[in-house]
Amino acid sequence: MKRFFTLFCFFLISSFVVLYSVSNTWIFKTSYDASYWENRYDTSQWVIPLSTRIIGDEGLYLHAGYRLMHGGDPTLINAETPPLGKYLVGLVTTLTNKPFLFGLIIYIAVIFLYYLLAKQILKNSFLALTATTLIAVDPLIASQISMVAMDIPYLFFLLLFFVCLHKYDSTKKPIWILTSGLAAGCFMAVKFPAFSIILMLIGGFVIIKRFRFSHMFIFYISMASVYIASYFRYFMLGHNLMEFLKVQKWMLHFYQISDLHPNIGSVISSILFNQTQNLVTRQWEQGDVWSVLWPILFIIFVFYLIKKKKSFLSETTTPMALFLICSLLFYSFVPFWNRYLVLLIPFFYLFFIKTIQQKINGKFSLTIYMVMILCNVIACIALLFPTPESDFKQFTYDWRHGFFSDMHERIVKTDLMYQRKEFGQITKSLQSDLTIESISIDVPSDIRWKRFVSNQTFPATIAYGTRELGTYIVPITMRTQKENGRWVFHWDWNYFGGGVTPQSTVITSIDRANRGKIVSSNGIILAEDRLGYALTLTPNFVRPDEQEALFTTINQLHNPSKNDGLSYFDVQNRFTLYSIDTKPVFISTIPRDPNDKETKKIFTALNNFSGVTFVPTTYRWQKQLEHSSVGQVTCDFLRAYNLYFYSSTVCDGNSGWELQYNTTLKGKNGGTLSVISPTGESHVLIEQQKENGRDVIINEYIESM
Repeated sequence: MKRFFTLFCFFLISSFVVLYSVSNTWIFKTSYDASYWENRYDTSQWVIPLSTRIIGDEGLYLHAGYRLMHGGDPTLINAETPPLGKYLVGLVTTLTNKPFLFGLIIYIAVIFLYYLLAKQILKNSFLALTATTLIAVDPLIASQISMVAMDIPYLFFLLLFFVCLHKYDSTKKPIWILTSGLAAGCFMAVKFPAFSIILMLIGGFVIIKRFRFSHMFIFYISMASVYIASYFRYFMLGHNLMEFLKVQKWMLHFYQISDLHPNIGSVISSILFNQTQNLVTRQWEQGDVWSVLWPILFIIFVFYLIKKKKSFLSETTTPMALFLICSLLFYSFVPFWNRYLVLLIPFFYLFFIKTIQQKINGKFSLTIYMVMILCNVIACIALLFPTPESDFKQFTYDWRHGFFSDMHERIVKTDLMYQRKEFGQITKSLQSDLTIESISIDVPSDIRWKRFVSNQTFPATIAYGTRELGTYIVPITMRTQKENGRWVFHWDWNYFGGGVTPQSTVITSIDRANRGKIVSSNGIILAEDRLGYALTLTPNFVRPDEQEALFTTINQLHNPSKNDGLSYFDVQNRFTLYSIDTKPVFISTIPRDPNDKETKKIFTALNNFSGVTFVPTTYRWQKQLEHSSVGQVTCDFLRAYNLYFYSSTVCDGNSGWELQYNTTLKGKNGGTLSVISPTGESHVLIEQQKENGRDVIINEYIESM
């Protein structure tokens, strides 16, 4: 029976790796695009603080690893994390040009190391293989296969540390405390070394237990040496040890000033109930990966500690138990993410099997192990055969925000005639020509996503908000299919509207309407439309060395005396994320007041910059009163960028009399937005008549000034 079970475990681990690889063949086919990731990083929140083009840890590590392997300074990219793990990512990328192989390679190495550790602890090859099978198909560990993350190499060096430390504990040979220190140093150099104190204490505990005090020096020096050596490139660039220590101080400060507050106790609730408090919304949420075994493993671990309380310090498992206890305490009082459990779950399995080994023998224990393996395999079905939902959410997020080059990898290859960069430029150009400022995508709330149906369709409604003529609606049928193990979506240029293609000509005509005036009872005008300018920047003509000064000058336009107009970062965000090299990018609507000397001075300064254009338009003038009864007029679709834009069609009052009488005051521009196809056929997207808003007389006397 045991022989059969052993063969079964070997077969299951091998089959699982093969099945996961076959189900995610994109891992082997996705090449590293250096220019794309460079641009992705340069336009992310790490460079532009208000950027909505968020780059996650995975993309950050991909870019940082590649840069480090090509001589980059480890303190200039993702400096808050030590560089060793990123060097490993960069090494895999450089050698294979397939960066997503990283997770698979480290996963296989973790499985091998875990087997060695389990064999040391359980002293039984059969049980070691059983434990290894359990973690191989644990959904959290398995989820790391297709990821570029630091948690799996973190686990690798932790396992290596315990393998070497256990060897030292049993042999007392200096070589093993040296390798333990080297492994601990590597562990420190993968992520922020908060756990280094725990490993230092555990290593010191084992050394003291064996009365080899001289080995303390070997352990701590080797540990520190590896960590410092991971910054070898930093020292090669001319930096010294004092500057290195300042970098470490900065890293600590980075985490101290983080806006994330601890979700106290989430580590326990995540294990027991699959409930974690979201660090941003503070709402309790269910995790994406979880196993019904985790609560059992945790309870058995607590039982083991109680049972061994008298002999705890003399047990061979004491170093791992200390690590679990300290880690649980640490994670209970810091910002916690579910993925942090990658370090803990494998050790819970060891304690479970060690307890079962002592209490239950024979066929019943085999039955328990078989049931446990089956539970984990079932939990992995969602990983092996995901629904399109997650990919759809990312696809539509990029679509809504105009990140078309990011959509490219999730589009069916046969629908693509352009490479990623060209596709992004063409779609951005169409968005600019159509004056689209907002995109919303609505799908039925009752969509039933299917795992095992390779082609799926569902209706969607796309609403495009234009800058001057309002919104037009495009009803479509979206289609998705599996391609290389990843859900991708069909693309049709008509998703932008009937007749739209990259070769189409967009024609816009606007008959500008006015919003009604707000007038006091004694005839004083309190608010009205006046002549103004639309400030635009053309990227090709804006000099890079002048950008900072240009954005700073624009920053002062709306209220220069208080310097609280457009934020520098708002301008930077708009200019960088939503620009086409050859086309003007709208930045803001500004007044044209010849009596405002300060604004006139800024206008003069702006005219000295290349790439700046002032296009005649209207803006909403309001009389300055001691009270704020007049209110404000805003456009919701530009609120995310904190930009000031005015159009009687798409802007509404949001406070005061502007809000109270909005329906009466509101006007609507007349005009058309049409597309001429390459065949000469005309398609009208918007056609409407001009409607001026009506004036409102307020029953309030205002003294003239």
